[in-house]
Amino acid sequence: MGDAAVPASGLTSGDRAPPVARIARLFASPAAVLVILPALVIAAGVTVMLLGRRATQDTAENMAKNQCVATAQAVRGDVESAVDQADPVFKMMSGLANSAMPTQDALSRLHDIVIGRPVTNASIVFPIGVMWQTFRDKEHPKETRVQETRVGDTQTTRTSFEIIDGDTKQMGDVEISDYDPRTRPYYIEAVKAKKRVWLPPRVFSSSGKTGVTVAEPVLTPTGEVAAVLVLDYDAAELSALLRQPPLAGARSVVFTRDGTILAYPSAQVPEAAI
Repeated sequence: MGDAAVPASGLTSGDRAPPVARIARLFASPAAVLVILPALVIAAGVTVMLLGRRATQDTAENMAKNQCVATAQAVRGDVESAVDQADPVFKMMSGLANSAMPTQDALSRLHDIVIGRPVTNASIVFPIGVMWQTFRDKEHPKETRVQETRVGDTQTTRTSFEIIDGDTKQMGDVEISDYDPRTRPYYIEAVKAKKRVWLPPRVFSSSGKTGVTVAEPVLTPTGEVAAVLVLDYDAAELSALLRQPPLAGARSVVFTRDGTILAYPSAQVPEAAI
């Protein structure tokens, strides 16, 4: 009998290298190294770039949030500082309400109390139907004017005054109406609560602007209401207090819980947002 044939390669099927070894030799070849090494470098670079980009975005977002929070706190402090001025103003107005000062002198003093403050209207209403008031109207938004209102048996007379160099002089004719400040919400709520009250935002009839009103009663030693003090803050006055946000294109807005905007910066809205 003849010998069995030997494969041309000189190896039998039992002598062949296992698949793992063949793959290892394939990756170890010069051609494979030239392909695999650049691919690994590219993959590593892409991974590092994506991780770095994510970290940069997270850092930028955190910085932006922190800046917005800091700005909001600053705006809150400015607005609170403005409305907190009601304390010293009410204290001075209370002294004026308890004085026996003549009308013209009282109006001049009331004008001096509120001048330069973020207050649109200031009033002292007495239970007998007399009101001393400073105000700014649509025709004179930059000028603080004064007037006295007296409720009579059949009609109300309103007399306007002007203050020139500290002197109070009557202006023009007396206006006749049926207006009674004692029927207004600020008077009714302050008398009912017998303490300081903040009323819901409303549109002021004199200026036509949205704002908030705070009223406080002046009580006698026996607890009776001697007068009601009233201050109005409008959106334009509060908006002037809003600081420039640290982020380009950002805006700071002050609004109530029901969504009524109380303050908005006077900066022009960007064309892209129109």
